[in-house]
Amino acid sequence: SSSPSSCSPPSHLPDPGPRAALRELVFDSPLGELAATMMRSETCGLLFDIAFVKDPRSSHHTPWHQDTPYYQIRGTQLCGTWMSLDPTTLANGGLEWIRGSHKWGRTFEPDLFNGEFNTDLRLGREQIPDIDNHREDYDIVHFDTEPGDVIVDHSLVVHGGGVNSTGQPRRVITHHFFGDDARFQETPPSRGYEDSRDLGLADGDPFPPGHELVPRVWPKRPRSGWPTPRHWHDLPGTVRSASQMMAAKKLNTD
Repeated sequence: SSSPSSCSPPSHLPDPGPRAALRELVFDSPLGELAATMMRSETCGLLFDIAFVKDPRSSHHTPWHQDTPYYQIRGTQLCGTWMSLDPTTLANGGLEWIRGSHKWGRTFEPDLFNGEFNTDLRLGREQIPDIDNHREDYDIVHFDTEPGDVIVDHSLVVHGGGVNSTGQPRRVITHHFFGDDARFQETPPSRGYEDSRDLGLADGDPFPPGHELVPRVWPKRPRSGWPTPRHWHDLPGTVRSASQMMAAKKLNTD
């Protein structure tokens, strides 16, 4: 919405019908194979999935950012899929990407999704450049999409989005995948659930194929082996209250 603080995180997953459909999408659609192919990986695991909404007439911008710095993960085989549920254009807050930015060899400290700049730089990270005021210096691309279209990007590609100036919501589902070379990385909390879950892993550990919270989705698994969908709120002690606040603001932006 136009006021990010008015958005609160959901307290439960949807009813069994939508919940089952979301699980089918992850474990029995082409997404896992698509991501593995794009990453040139033999396997594909799911780090998490999130639904994003930009309400009608929302004045909220999605800040320019990379995805990887938010995550408890490191590696080169990392990607995200951005699936539109509505027609998306620049007018309703569709994202823009900077072509080739994943090859810059730079990691940017993510700004907060409440409009504030993050000046607390971690080791090896930089402040995100002022892209909006120097757009001519970057190869910025955008793709209009129809419902069901999927955009795949490397998790280090810099991207961001504008306001929704239309009278209709703009809804998307994102999935964040990892491949063979991914390893768990301890990351201090920045803004949301992604970097505050207790996965029971030590820094540098590979992700076990049968891990319930970061499950393997490719090669496909028998339906009997699919983990039960769970919301982060169902995992006591794994989400910090500050992270909940940031996630509440973040759910309405990307």
